[in-house]
Amino acid sequence: MARAGFHLQAIEQLWHRVKHLPSRPLMPEAVMTHPTTAERLAAFEVTLKEIEEKRRRGESLQPVLEKTQ
Repeated sequence: MARAGFHLQAIEQLWHRVKHLPSRPLMPEAVMTHPTTAERLAAFEVTLKEIEEKRRRGESLQPVLEKTQ
């Protein structure tokens, strides 16, 4: 999203708003396969810091994917 030009702070604000919405009952499948809003926000904050550091250093924003076996 950063490479596409999205405003990352706006995305962070969105997740903070979603976090404070009243919870709705989810289907059991969604509970098992989707992270909670708090988990998504925490992951986004880690990623945002990584993006900001890469931009400061002038590095590419191409993600580094972990190899799985």
